[in-house]
Amino acid sequence: MPSHPGYPEFYTGAPVDSVDLQFRDAFIAELWETLRTRHVLLTAPRRTGKTSVMDHLRDFPKSLFMIF
Repeated sequence: MPSHPGYPEFYTGAPVDSVDLQFRDAFIAELWETLRTRHVLLTAPRRTGKTSVMDHLRDFPKSLFMIF
């Protein structure tokens, strides 16, 4: 798959199991912090990890968050 300027290089296969999610710790921490006060819309090119990140949030919710 060709790389695109401005986009980081990420694994682009099937969704990664949430326990194997790597290289996104800072992003996930920032996402939880943002979700404390605002809504978030995840947008990115196809197959760059949006589903994997959402699966991780569901599988490892922070306290006070209800995931459904």
